[in-house]
Amino acid sequence: MFHLRSSSSLLTLAIAIACSAPTYVIAQSKLAEVQIADAKLEVEGQTVLIHLQPGFIGKSVELPRLAAPVRSIQWRGQAGPSNIKLQPELTSWKLAWDAAPTSNATIEIQLDAPPLLIEECKPIEASGDGSLFLPAHFATTAGDKIRYEPQPFKNTVGYWAGLQNTATWNLNITKPGKFNVAILQGCGSGNGGSTAEVTLSRAGSSNDPVASIEFEVQETGHFQNFIWRHLGEVNLNDAGEHVLRISPKNLKRAALMDVRAVHLIRLP
Repeated sequence: MFHLRSSSSLLTLAIAIACSAPTYVIAQSKLAEVQIADAKLEVEGQTVLIHLQPGFIGKSVELPRLAAPVRSIQWRGQAGPSNIKLQPELTSWKLAWDAAPTSNATIEIQLDAPPLLIEECKPIEASGDGSLFLPAHFATTAGDKIRYEPQPFKNTVGYWAGLQNTATWNLNITKPGKFNVAILQGCGSGNGGSTAEVTLSRAGSSNDPVASIEFEVQETGHFQNFIWRHLGEVNLNDAGEHVLRISPKNLKRAALMDVRAVHLIRLP
């Protein structure tokens, strides 16, 4: 089990997190090419438009899961609270409503990142000092429950139930060396005490980790009450593409935790 360091060490960690800006390498999204029955997708920067075609009589649409947090969802041109509900599934997002304004209405989804499909994302690149920030929306999830939840009050890897549910991030180490590993996690009342493991492997060799840290999940009072935790230090001796994976080792209750981000802070 890992024990937290002194408050001065945590302050140093917080400063490093604040000063190390994330850098991503992204591609042009192919979302606009996706076909949805009786609707048309359009992309305007970081806004996704879903145009319901004339004659649309359904009360929901589904689009592929995006590697981007959601800022807001509303009917375009309609004031007031939105009645559109977002339900993230394993590999898709379902948008449902009680009643649409018209049969040719437009759903407007405003995002906080480019609307990339998860398979379009390239490995996360390091910031200038060699540190790497891994947000939840770039995680690839595998398992029967786990998924990325993009809503503003969540923006997390959640539904983390079952020992086979894992989250992975692809990243590119440009400056090998020693790294602090920090995690932004939340855990509901009575669910703390599970154990999990962070492993780092060279791309293509996930069964042969080059570094690992096992830690106990800390209860935070709510799954969306997130706190930064310093987990320990790892040595990464080789430059190039790596995979960071978080896996449950033991579940105390039904769910492991929610994870909003992981930060690898390169040490001098």
